[in-house]
Amino acid sequence: MSAVAPQSERRNAIAQPALWSMQEPIALELAPNRVDMGDEAWVDRMTGFVRGGDTLLDALVTTVPLSTGRRPMYDNMVDVPRLSGHLPTAVVGSAIPVISEIATMLGDRYQKAFTRVGINLYRNERDSVAWHADKIGQVMHQPVIGLVSLGAARPFLLRPLGGGKSRKFVLGSGDLLVMGGNCQHRFEHSVPKLSHPTAPRLSITFRHEE
Repeated sequence: MSAVAPQSERRNAIAQPALWSMQEPIALELAPNRVDMGDEAWVDRMTGFVRGGDTLLDALVTTVPLSTGRRPMYDNMVDVPRLSGHLPTAVVGSAIPVISEIATMLGDRYQKAFTRVGINLYRNERDSVAWHADKIGQVMHQPVIGLVSLGAARPFLLRPLGGGKSRKFVLGSGDLLVMGGNCQHRFEHSVPKLSHPTAPRLSITFRHEE
C-alpha cells in the first residue's frame, strides 16, 4: 500500500524561496516544434509553454495529495523514488483552472479528450523513474501523452523499446513535451537520477480516453 506524504513533508521538499515567482500561471499559445523519432513516432516540444510555473508547482504540491508507491525489487518491497498523485476533477476545474485550460488546448490540437491528469514530484537528484513505456500504449493505438515540467530542469530520455541509444530532452520550468504516434509502442522513456544536487521538479501528465 502506498503511503501518503504529509503536507509538511511535501512542502518542505520544495521550500526554497528563491524558486517562487508570484506570477499567475498562464498557458501561452500552443506552438510546438515536432521531432521525428522514426518508426512513425514523434515528439512535440515547446519551451516556456507555461508562465508562472513556480507558482503552479507550489499550488499543486500544497493542494494535491501525493503518495509514495511501493514496488518489488529482488526479494524486497521498496519505496518508489518519487511522489505521485492524481488531480480530482474539482481541483482541475476550479482551484487550479490553468490545468483545465492546458487540457483543452491539447485536446483541440490533438483531437483527444484529455480527462486524466497525474503529477510526479522528483524531490531531489535521487528521485527518478526507470525506463518504461506508458501502459496506455498497451490498450490504445497511437496514444498521445502530454507532459508539462515545472521547477528544476531535468533530463527526459527516450530510447528504442528494449534498449539502444537514447535521445535527451532537457525540460525546464514551464516546458511542454508531447509524445505521439508510435512513441509508446516503439520507445520507452525515463527520468534518471543525477550525480549532483538539484532542486525539486514536478511533471504534470495529461492522458486521454480512447
